[in-house]
Amino acid sequence: MLNTMALEEMVGSESVAEILQDYQQSLTQGLGMIENALKERNWLLIKREAHKLKSSSRFIGCEPIALCFVELEMMCSAQILDVMLIVKQYESAVHYANLLNNEIATPVC
Repeated sequence: MLNTMALEEMVGSESVAEILQDYQQSLTQGLGMIENALKERNWLLIKREAHKLKSSSRFIGCEPIALCFVELEMMCSAQILDVMLIVKQYESAVHYANLLNNEIATPVC
């Protein structure tokens, strides 16, 4: 799920672990903000957070999560405000975030 080859080329392999740790923190914060925004039906905040997380997910090489945020951003931009679809997309992002956290926590031999 995670492809860090491009990231390693840009920043060097010694910086990847720190960048991934920072990404995990921002992902956790962003997902929390999206969850709260869903409760408040704050589509603009969802769109903004999805855009930010889409970009950082692509930067670290995690396309499955990035695609979840692409969909969230597009739904909110186009005002396709089907709450169930938006919640489903959010839940997909959370699922992939959990997989990513497990992948990052597992040392590569």
